[in-house]
Amino acid sequence: MKPVIWLGDSRKRTQNFPKAARILIGIELRYVQHGREPKDWKPMAVVGQGANEIRIHSASEYRIFYVAKFPEGVYVLHVFVKKTQKTAQADIEMAQKRYRELQEKRKDEGDKNSNNVFLDCGFGPVEAENLRIRTDILIALTSHIGDHNLTRAKAAKLLNVAPAKVAELLNHRIDSFTIDELIGMLTTLGLRVDLSVRPAKTPRKVA
Repeated sequence: MKPVIWLGDSRKRTQNFPKAARILIGIELRYVQHGREPKDWKPMAVVGQGANEIRIHSASEYRIFYVAKFPEGVYVLHVFVKKTQKTAQADIEMAQKRYRELQEKRKDEGDKNSNNVFLDCGFGPVEAENLRIRTDILIALTSHIGDHNLTRAKAAKLLNVAPAKVAELLNHRIDSFTIDELIGMLTTLGLRVDLSVRPAKTPRKVA
């Protein structure tokens, strides 16, 4: 899986956003890491070839400009709060500048993450790991539904849940589900979860 590489002050900006927005940003970037499309995105050719925009709808409107076409990682060019209907020229120009710098010196540029994008979004180790696990299960569920062209009604029947719960899945509302609920849905679909435990990148010291 490609790491997320944060350019400029993009990670710091993200960490200053409200919790709800940071969760959604983490989920959508995790989808990109898995090679899947975010829920709401569009190409941003004005920024550069292969640049895209993730649109986060929370209490405010948040945008993430990123590039995922390079093999070494997913580059986050710029994150910001969108305050008007039209994207501010200053935000576009910032992303363009970082895209040019990225092309000139790609592999040495940016700040790689710790293999958990939610840590980069400012969550503590325990909450970040819980969010990562739930998001990976969410990705498996939504991918199965999409790959099998299941309608919401059909998916709800297979999962034995209300259609509204399927809508929450497809809208990436991870806070609506516990790990147990998500694993139960996977099992119902005939999918299996394998557990892999390994030391963290920077293990915690034991007193």
